[in-house]
Amino acid sequence: MPIALEQPPYRKRRFYKEHRVKIWKRAGSFAVNPRGILTHRVKHVVTYLDANGENRHHHVDYWCGNGCCFDVGFEKEVLTDSPPIDRMLCHFCENNAQAKDQPNAGKLAGRHIHRGVLKAHQVCCGGCK
Repeated sequence: MPIALEQPPYRKRRFYKEHRVKIWKRAGSFAVNPRGILTHRVKHVVTYLDANGENRHHHVDYWCGNGCCFDVGFEKEVLTDSPPIDRMLCHFCENNAQAKDQPNAGKLAGRHIHRGVLKAHQVCCGGCK
């Protein structure tokens, strides 16, 4: 079931006026970027149009501040109502969404959703001294 999305902030809306875009009002609750590791909560989605008004690509902003672009035609693969069981939900997305009174991810998906984070590890040497 698609959820209502937030409108982009003013600075982005001003940028969008200079380009041909469609701002989505509703979309799937979760974004599963095939090149990523975590599943994210969707904050807003914008479709960029070419000069002829044809859809070029979509851009999804996540609640954690990250985002992704994907080609037209992949909406059902990227935007979903329930994240895959084998992928964790971004902990920062969930915290930020709940801080803005968005529904809990477990309620949206109808089951418990595991949350996680990515952490960088230095592997080249024993560390700087």
